[in-house]
Amino acid sequence: MKENFVRVSDKDFVINDKKIILRGFGIGSWMNIEHFMIGIPGTESMLRNIFTDVYGKEKSDEFFDIFLSAFLTEEDFVLLKSLNINTLRLSFNYHHFLDDQKPGVIKESGFIHLDRVLDLCKKYGIYAVLDLHAVPGGQNPDWHADNDLGVSLFWNYRCFQEQVVALWSSIAGHYAHNPYVAGYDIVNEPCLVPDKDVFNLFIKKTIQAIRKNDENHIIFLEGDDWAKDFRLFNRIDDPQVAYSFHLYPANILNKKNPDKWPDDALRAAVEPFLLLREEKSRPVWCGETGNILTKKHIPSQTRVLKQMLDLYEENDISWSVWSYKDAGSLSLLYPSDHTSWSGFVKKFRKKWDLNKEIKTAYKTLGNIGRRHTKKIDTFLSYKLQFRLRGILHHLYCEQYVKPVLKTIPWHIIKDYPLSFLYKNCSKWEEIAELIQIYTKDG
Repeated sequence: MKENFVRVSDKDFVINDKKIILRGFGIGSWMNIEHFMIGIPGTESMLRNIFTDVYGKEKSDEFFDIFLSAFLTEEDFVLLKSLNINTLRLSFNYHHFLDDQKPGVIKESGFIHLDRVLDLCKKYGIYAVLDLHAVPGGQNPDWHADNDLGVSLFWNYRCFQEQVVALWSSIAGHYAHNPYVAGYDIVNEPCLVPDKDVFNLFIKKTIQAIRKNDENHIIFLEGDDWAKDFRLFNRIDDPQVAYSFHLYPANILNKKNPDKWPDDALRAAVEPFLLLREEKSRPVWCGETGNILTKKHIPSQTRVLKQMLDLYEENDISWSVWSYKDAGSLSLLYPSDHTSWSGFVKKFRKKWDLNKEIKTAYKTLGNIGRRHTKKIDTFLSYKLQFRLRGILHHLYCEQYVKPVLKTIPWHIIKDYPLSFLYKNCSKWEEIAELIQIYTKDG
């Protein structure tokens, strides 16, 4: 086995032949901004374009670079090390590495912040899984794939897929000999994949491209249906492949009665991934789990997250809590109430939030069905609501975000991202204490 690297050994992760359970956080809404996590409607590309419209390209780039720098610093790693976690899932958007107008050219600037954070990983002894969270055309139809059309076009166009194959080849060459990279999560949460053969050809080509430059690192594969359905996969012979699923308890349980969330429902939801591990004889990793966190419900929200993590620990399943930091949605840290960012997002919350966005889309589709076509069936409504939400994102950005930005001078707003510095953040102590239950013994 490769010395000092995280590796696959049968159904386990190991380092130097010693079994390890990966425990940690995802770093969400950092190199791939997610609207509900930072409290502003729109996809990352939309938000960057709106900032450019208002402040100009140079200032917009500066704003987002300040954001990237402030979001994750050495002070954060001091906290993470104190929690004794061993893994971070570093999510990034393809736009950091690929220019849509210059196909085939890798932007070396994309490595700047990843390299900076991986240096901190080395200093503090924490491993990182590199997660491609948004690809050209969108691997799923939702906002967190930086998708403003609401269609998974990535799977329809070979040119998009080849760009990602080339990107992973470049990333693998860059990090081939870095032992603090635990592996490559090659595409986050595929969904509504239309063709099994296209899917498997992309997986095969990506693995081959990585292995031309890097034999050292694990390749993590996620299933269809938001990393829950693994039936699409053909046999994969590469010995350093593992499977990553995502499972959020709130998607399983009764949201209206959080104090009555049953343990047996969670057990039933985990069972397919235990069977997957047996069938494939490879380790499985829960790359995302977590809960929306609110002051009113934090006791029950913490309790159900504990139920989830207890199940993973009982079954030797590695896990990553989504996420480490955001603007007060589902993360351990969030900008304190007195910060400029907290005041900023309050300007939008009265008019917009994720649940309102989804309800508006479904309600509009229902009205269209009643008035203009016929009743739209459940699955078709599910697919079409993503498209309608793409339109809503554009409206929100133009009619909510842009007018607010026009009221804020550049010299003031440029410091807003500093709200995400560790010193300006509050912490859910309940979640920190929960994590330490599992990490105290290393």
